[in-house]
Amino acid sequence: MDQALLKFVNQLTEEVQVFYTSDYCYKCVYQHLATVKPSNNNASAIISTKFTLTVQVISQSMNVTLCWSQTYEEGGHYSVWIHVSEVGSNPSCTPAVDKTPNSQYLFALTVMVFVNYGGGGYSFFQHAPWN
Repeated sequence: MDQALLKFVNQLTEEVQVFYTSDYCYKCVYQHLATVKPSNNNASAIISTKFTLTVQVISQSMNVTLCWSQTYEEGGHYSVWIHVSEVGSNPSCTPAVDKTPNSQYLFALTVMVFVNYGGGGYSFFQHAPWN
C-alpha cells in the first residue's frame, strides 16, 4: 500500500547512481535507491507514494547530476529512460508511465459511504440493517 514501481533504464555507456529524498524532509541527505549498469541495463525499485520525491541521477565520469521532483500514484508503474539525445550533449532523463494506477474502485467507495450515511434520504439508497 502507498507504493509504486520505478524502473530506470540506462542507455549511457557508463554506470549511474540513483538517489532520492522526500520533498517534505527539510535538509535531509539523499538516500541511495539504485545502481544502474550501462548499455541498456535497468534497475527497479519500490518507492513510497505518500510524499513528493526528488530523484537524482548521478553520472560520475561525465560529472552530471540530473534531478527532478514528482508525486507518484499508488500502484503505478513508472519508467525513467536515461539517455543522450544528441552526440556530444549532456545526458537527460525521460519519464514515462508504464501502467496507470487503478482508481476505478473510488466510485464504488464513494457510493458505499453515501449509502452508509443515509443516502441523502432517497428511498432506493437504503442500507441493510446492522446488528
